[in-house]
Amino acid sequence: MSIHQSPDVRSVVILERDDLIRALLERWLGDAGYRIVQDPVPGPPALVVADVAHPRQAESVARDLAGRYGAPLLLTSGRIRAEVGLIHESVRQFGVRRVLPKPFTRDEFLLAVEETLKVA
Repeated sequence: MSIHQSPDVRSVVILERDDLIRALLERWLGDAGYRIVQDPVPGPPALVVADVAHPRQAESVARDLAGRYGAPLLLTSGRIRAEVGLIHESVRQFGVRRVLPKPFTRDEFLLAVEETLKVA
């Protein structure tokens, strides 16, 4: 991120492998007033929402995304359950502000987005 660029406070990058889930998250965020941005990102986004397939991948995914975007991260995963606290602490150094286990509701997701942006 350039010193002269500041993040668009409503822009979100969604990195989700499942097309249906990605479309749903895009709709939820769009309805809530966020702007979805695609790669390549024109400027630094306010937030990156990324799916993590397995808890063991969380640290490498977070490290890669931190280097690529320089934005706060909200990780989602269907495989992260009991380890959420441990995973969250181990990846915090890479910009992860929140880990949200799947499945989640619209309200839970939007609350996680808002809380992630407040911490950032």
